[in-house]
Amino acid sequence: MRPWRTPYRNRDGLKAVDLTSPSSASRVTHQTHQALQALQRQLSSAMITDSELYRLAIVLGSAAMVLIILYHFFEVNANENEREAVNEKAQAKPAMTKTR
Repeated sequence: MRPWRTPYRNRDGLKAVDLTSPSSASRVTHQTHQALQALQRQLSSAMITDSELYRLAIVLGSAAMVLIILYHFFEVNANENEREAVNEKAQAKPAMTKTR
């Protein structure tokens, strides 16, 4: 006897079926289809779609660009404001004299 014609349990615990008869072949096809549908339902809840991934990439990329532009804007303007603040502070501060 050939091993694929005799029912036995393989290492995954699945029972082999005689695939030579049409009724068992259609039963296996139906069971396989049901198993694939169940797997697809499980994966669809765990994975994101391509369009969701595309939208996420666009949003995160746009946010990164806005943050980069804001950073450079504040960095450039911070230097000018610091220089003005130092000059104002120096003018407002009285000159120190030595006392002896």
